[in-house]
Amino acid sequence: MQFSDSKNEGRQPVGVGILEAGHRAGLAGNGANNEFDYEYVLARIGFGKAQWLLLLISGLLTLCSMATQTSVGIMAIASQCEFGMSQAEKGIMMAACVTGIFLSTYFWGYASDAFGRRSVLFYGTLATNLLQLISMFITNIWAFNVVNLLMGVSLGGVSAAIYAYLSEFNTDKHRAVVINYSTMFVSIAAIYMPAICWLILSADWSLHFSDSFIFRPWRLIILSNLLPGLIAALFLYPFPESPKLLLAQDREYEAIAALEWICKFNRGRSLASVFGSDADFKLKPEQIADDDLRSGSGGICGILVNIWRATVPLFQKPHCVNFILSIFAVFGMFLTSAGMQIWYPEIVNRSSGDNAGNSSSVCDILEASFEKQRFNVTTVDAEVSRDILSVLRD
Repeated sequence: MQFSDSKNEGRQPVGVGILEAGHRAGLAGNGANNEFDYEYVLARIGFGKAQWLLLLISGLLTLCSMATQTSVGIMAIASQCEFGMSQAEKGIMMAACVTGIFLSTYFWGYASDAFGRRSVLFYGTLATNLLQLISMFITNIWAFNVVNLLMGVSLGGVSAAIYAYLSEFNTDKHRAVVINYSTMFVSIAAIYMPAICWLILSADWSLHFSDSFIFRPWRLIILSNLLPGLIAALFLYPFPESPKLLLAQDREYEAIAALEWICKFNRGRSLASVFGSDADFKLKPEQIADDDLRSGSGGICGILVNIWRATVPLFQKPHCVNFILSIFAVFGMFLTSAGMQIWYPEIVNRSSGDNAGNSSSVCDILEASFEKQRFNVTTVDAEVSRDILSVLRD
């Protein structure tokens, strides 16, 4: 996978030996009457194994991302005694990963246009998996929060690139349907995460490695979040860069080679055999992003200026009203789903306490809990900070 056209011209993408295949198939011809649209070529190849596998990859990455964000609500309660957390520290722990996603996603969107969808997805997933593995063995709450913040930054790249990469491997006929099926994995994550947490936290065991480190069940939740992303990265490795993006970057030869890979993976034969006498052809260029945005010139300041130029039109006619409405719609959707899902285990855990036993509403439960903390701010209640959630044990 190349990060620069000039430095990597003629080199093959990482893990994909397809450029030579495209050359041998005689697909880089310059016939003036054989210039085809990308959508037409993709339709001739047909929907097949490459699209199905990429849909699975997209779903696994979505599952990894959502489980990582929402499981922290349960882990914060299960690890409260071990970390000795105050309520403020618990809140920071719950917010760290999402904060990293919030701060980085917009810049990752630029990076996916400038450097490639696959690069951002693949290396972002590997970075996330590595940070998750490290966090399994951290014993300090602030170090854990810093790693969670960095994990959110790497997950931002996955969130920014996955749907663009998936959509560009599909024609208009299948694009909306495939994306809808991919987003279905958000609901699967909402089932997967609580089920795995219940299964793991129902067991009462611990491994004593040293006086300062005891491996308890809640740390396995991180491993369960890591596995879907790791599997997705392994499946993603042989995939080429998006041919549509390559065409937008004037890398026609690599785009043809990527289409050759898709054709062979789907149909078991080359593009030349699919197009017959039209095998010697050119692809029409694609326009995805502004040339200045994709140039990446001018260092950090140049990148920020390019991002600003690409953002300003969103707040101008005719996009302004629709863009703001979309922001509020997405905000409300994630507030009531992911936001409440993170805090709901904490509310349930507080409701199981003796002081909140007679409460009849969430407001009463929280008020009783806050009243209790007012008299004992520094001491972690033994009943609240149990390693195994009482609601899961009942």
